[in-house]
Amino acid sequence: MSSKKQYLLIILLLCLNLFYSDFIIKSNGFNPQNDSSRRIVAIGDLHGDYIQTIRILKLADMIDDNKNWSGGNGILVQGDIVDRGPDCLNIYKLFEQLRKEAEVVGGMVINLLGNHEFMNIQLDWRYVTFEDIKSFGSKYNRIAAFSSNGYIGKLFRSSFQVVAIVEKDTLFVHGGINLQWANKSIEKINQLGASVVEKCTDALTDPGTKKIAVTKEEISLLESDGPLWNRKFANSEDVMTEKELNKVLEVLKVKRMVIGHTPLSKEIKSKFNGKVYVIDVGISGYYGSNLAALEIIGDKVRELYPTTPSMERIEL
Repeated sequence: MSSKKQYLLIILLLCLNLFYSDFIIKSNGFNPQNDSSRRIVAIGDLHGDYIQTIRILKLADMIDDNKNWSGGNGILVQGDIVDRGPDCLNIYKLFEQLRKEAEVVGGMVINLLGNHEFMNIQLDWRYVTFEDIKSFGSKYNRIAAFSSNGYIGKLFRSSFQVVAIVEKDTLFVHGGINLQWANKSIEKINQLGASVVEKCTDALTDPGTKKIAVTKEEISLLESDGPLWNRKFANSEDVMTEKELNKVLEVLKVKRMVIGHTPLSKEIKSKFNGKVYVIDVGISGYYGSNLAALEIIGDKVRELYPTTPSMERIEL
């Protein structure tokens, strides 16, 4: 090989190294450009950390350096924005901006209601920080923002849902769907969630409201085995759990369930031979500022992780 060709080869290898240095991928090695399926990116609980939100969205190539949508016709799925951190308001605003920008180019943003969203519209502020309250101006302003007349309350009512089946084969939910809830249907679960959101946000609009009339079925949505709080498929490894999972997937006619809510590790956990992915890795500073995103294109599933040098280069 001539010295000129060797020089060109070295330049090419350096360019490829720089291109792939921005993230580490766990996969079976495929080229997404050869797959006609839409790209799905799922990220776990953000918990009020705006800086980490920007970092993970950049890592997953869903926003550009100006914090605008860069995901093309892809689909972004996320759940549990609020609590523990200082800045839920700006994160909600960012996702609403990205939702509008994505729609223009055929993309989609799906926000899932997490248990912490429901806690806040019930005025359960156990995990609300002083800094977060301050970002609204006062606690009264914060309550108003989550009401049916407020910015966040309106978002919950118009753009958020409890559960979603995306591209016909992947179920996304914050906690988990057991067989009892799978048999109710996705539509029924989202109807119950929307009803609770409507009643709670209406109550926040009227300071004189002391009781909210909810049904037993609506209450069950918020219980420990409901879709928002369930940790069974994250924490369990036994055969009976896998049998139930198989029935859930069969009833809902999907291949896999993607859940957040339970931070098991700094990395995404694939369980039951890829039938469950636990994507809450503790993205927020409260849990250690760990970054990871799940990418799904057709039948191919990949975990995306940053390298330390690339994260240091990100400008916020």
